[in-house]
Amino acid sequence: MANAITKIAELNGNGSSATISFTSIPSTYRDLMFFGSLRNTGSGSSYINQEIQVTFNGHTGTNYASAFSYQRDNTIRYQMYQNSDRIRMIGATTTSGSTTAFGTFRFFMPGYRDASIYKRMDGLSAAHQTPNTTQNTVMGNYQWNQFAAINQVDFTSNISGSAWTSESRISLYGIN
Repeated sequence: MANAITKIAELNGNGSSATISFTSIPSTYRDLMFFGSLRNTGSGSSYINQEIQVTFNGHTGTNYASAFSYQRDNTIRYQMYQNSDRIRMIGATTTSGSTTAFGTFRFFMPGYRDASIYKRMDGLSAAHQTPNTTQNTVMGNYQWNQFAAINQVDFTSNISGSAWTSESRISLYGIN
């Protein structure tokens, strides 16, 4: 049971960058929790346009795995990626796919500072583009197959040339 939850930082998109980066994350907590509300400047309403690429410590090697089940338009589906160059989390919308909605997510990282274990995370997210088009509700299990303590987390839009809108926001909390 958590003794204390502390807000470490909150970052917003700026309308011109596709990445929101948390750097110099202190190693003083047992676990980390991210809460996000994201919309990118890209176009389209495909679930690929709703993907957030998550990487740690600037690492771009093929040491990431993503497995998630999701409901899209009344159909339950499952997706898995092994040996990937990023975690693939669905949790954003596009400005053309929705003028008012944002993707939302909760991303939990237990043991982020423990250099003796691979890092595992879980996430809950939702993205709703426009009425009668793509809606996703996602439960995910993610892994970074590295022992290094995590001190940087980057959340990048999956759409080339897009940016996070200035209303987009991610908050980082430390849990003791």
